[in-house]
Amino acid sequence: MKNTKLKSITLIETLLYIALAAVIILAVSLLITMITQVRTKNKTTTEVENQGAQLMRTITQTIRNSRSVNSPLVGANGTTLSLKMDEAAKNPTVFEITDGRIDVKEGAGTPQDLIGSNVTINEVSFSNLALDQTSAPPEEIRVQFTVKYNSTDPRFGFNYQKTFTGTANLRNSP
Repeated sequence: MKNTKLKSITLIETLLYIALAAVIILAVSLLITMITQVRTKNKTTTEVENQGAQLMRTITQTIRNSRSVNSPLVGANGTTLSLKMDEAAKNPTVFEITDGRIDVKEGAGTPQDLIGSNVTINEVSFSNLALDQTSAPPEEIRVQFTVKYNSTDPRFGFNYQKTFTGTANLRNSP
């Protein structure tokens, strides 16, 4: 008689394969979660950096193109910046913070929001650094604000904020 052996998978081998598959699936899941968290962190940081830099460029460029500063007064600080412009339609140009948003209003126009909905602006300060009203050097304005990301996804809870500081001189001072 012939001795025939049937090859089959034992219960231990089956459990071992299932455990190995579970470990691989868990590792892949953790990797995907980490990649998503890093992506969210990078997106948040980039959004704050870009919005803050763009806002600073807009404000400092407007200061450079203005004729004079209405407020804040010489040597004072404020949360609103009012600039006298050459064009009547843009006079005055006013930057002010409202509910975490920074708006610019040119002349009699309607205020326009300068930042996206994913960020808020806090701790805005405009400082008039001129020595006096008749000083020979052009007026100098320091701008400082903090941009904070509005986190809408509680799973990742990454909050990022950055303070931006810049200074601009009026080119068109009388």
